[in-house]
Amino acid sequence: MSYIYVSGDSYCAWRNNPEKDWPLILANQLNLTLEGGGYPGQGWWPTRQHLLEYIESDKFYNTKYFVFCHTDPVRMLRPTNLSKPSELAEKIWFAEIHSREVCNWCASQWYQELNQLLPSRQVIHLRCFDSDLKVFVQLNGLKFTTVLVNIALESTNGDYKRINQGPNHFTPDYNIKFANFLAGHMINYSEKTLEISF
Repeated sequence: MSYIYVSGDSYCAWRNNPEKDWPLILANQLNLTLEGGGYPGQGWWPTRQHLLEYIESDKFYNTKYFVFCHTDPVRMLRPTNLSKPSELAEKIWFAEIHSREVCNWCASQWYQELNQLLPSRQVIHLRCFDSDLKVFVQLNGLKFTTVLVNIALESTNGDYKRINQGPNHFTPDYNIKFANFLAGHMINYSEKTLEISF
């Protein structure tokens, strides 16, 4: 059995419906079994934790593609086993402790580690938010610079309320279009930087 690993934030969290959820649609198009996880509202730490566990599994060696939905680096980093911080804790964090410069540095370290963990593997990177492009392009692999939140807004005709109602923030038809777009580039995989257009 061969696998595709898709992990990141809420842009890949919906993954059970083969007609509406792009991670599963993509896996089925490539005739691969879907692995990984989506962590809504979380920073990149849960993705890192899960990947480190996955690397130790037998499935890792039979994984053809690794797809990462990179969240906003300014999100708080915390393990998945901790409960969501209180509103007061978040307010204090962003008002008194948070630093975009430090967050970008941490993300840069994570991206360097990711490059080291997956050498010579077919890795696809998706940019969920309008984060620092100079940090993002450090990643090795096939990188898409188009911000997924913009695609989500396009899919809902600019309706911010609707992007939180659809699977992976997209309308079902955009989930299908997105999976088709990715599959086309993954079948002809090469390391480069592109924009998303469909």
